[in-house]
Amino acid sequence: MTDEHKAQEKIVETMLDMVKNIKQRSVAANHIIKQDILSAERSSRIADVNQSQMRINNNTLGVFNKGAYKCWLWVMLTFVFIIFFCK
Repeated sequence: MTDEHKAQEKIVETMLDMVKNIKQRSVAANHIIKQDILSAERSSRIADVNQSQMRINNNTLGVFNKGAYKCWLWVMLTFVFIIFFCK
C-alpha cells in the first residue's frame, strides 16, 4: 500500500469515528429534549389543575366575603341601636 492510500484510510476512519460521535450526541440530545418536553407537559397540566382550583377557591372566598359583609353590617346596626336605646 502506498502512503497516500494509508492516509486516505486513516482519514476515512477518522471521519467514521466523527460520524459515530455525532450520532451518539444527537441521540443523547434527542433523549434529553424528549424528557424536557415531557417535563414541560407535566408542568403545564399541573398549572392547569392549580388554575382551576384557584378559580374554585376564589369563587368560594367571594361567597364567604359577601356573607361576612352582611354579618358585619348587622352587627354594626345592632351596636348602633343598642347605643341609642340605652341612653
